[in-house]
Amino acid sequence: MTTAPNTVSSLSAVPPSFADEHLFHALPSTAVSAATVDPTSFLSNVLGGLLGSPAILLVPILAGISVAAVVAWFIVWSATPEVEDDEI
Repeated sequence: MTTAPNTVSSLSAVPPSFADEHLFHALPSTAVSAATVDPTSFLSNVLGGLLGSPAILLVPILAGISVAAVVAWFIVWSATPEVEDDEI
């Protein structure tokens, strides 16, 4: 006694790559675009992880080092005397 194959058993008999390819083409374009990565959730997860970790301490440390480097460069630049030709 043979039974008529239903769609579930017929898809399981087909190799997965063939079934996935035809399933992908059968979906409407809105379902395909809904599967993309949402940049808002990605950024909120990354920033949430950064804000909750000790790595957030690098922000003020790097800002302080940058300000100190600019101030030191300005002090060295302004303290360098210019040598005029007639003083030599």
